Amino acid sequence: SVSLVRHSGFWENDPMHPDLDLQLPYPDKLSWVNIRDQSTAMAALRTGKLDVMRDVIWEDALRMKEDRPDMQLTQYVYHFTIGILLRMDIEAPWNDKKVRHALWLAMDNPGIVNEFFGGYAEVLSAPILPSYPDWYVPLEEFPEETQERYTHNPAKARQLLKEAGYEDGFDITLNIRTREADVYSIVKANWAEVGINLILDVREPGVHSS
Repeated sequence: SVSLVRHSGFWENDPMHPDLDLQLPYPDKLSWVNIRDQSTAMAALRTGKLDVMRDVIWEDALRMKEDRPDMQLTQYVYHFTIGILLRMDIEAPWNDKKVRHALWLAMDNPGIVNEFFGGYAEVLSAPILPSYPDWYVPLEEFPEETQERYTHNPAKARQLLKEAGYEDGFDITLNIRTREADVYSIVKANWAEVGINLILDVREPGVHSS
């Protein structure tokens, strides 16, 4: 844990209310507690041992809302991007734009949002997160051609693979971390529909980083 204690000699007043002469900081003490086990952390929040908890996944948040309807809940989009990084410059088949386009259309991005994330996600979340509404442009406001690229279209994916000379598909091995296995299993099933055999090489985070 890390604890911060109020410094009585701190110089700044609250800049949001300059006319009230309010001295900062307000709390006498603030503690961050690192609880590694998620169920233990949720129990501490439920019983009032924690006042605030962030980065709670949607399933846990909904269960907490049922258990403690009096608890305040703020929803925001966390930047968890399903990114598959490919060498596009020299290595076949990734240097073929049609292949990359086919793999993208073969992924059921809307399905992942609605089923894996329970609707608590956005297909388009980069480079600007929806949490910044002044800058974020929703997908439905883009041209129809752009919106089409974010749909699940295995038929067009198969056509693009055929045009690129990969009608029979191919194998691809993807190195992923253990916490990503569930969502990439969905991608594996999606790609199998168009003849792509995705092999998931699942590693612990430390091994994956090395």
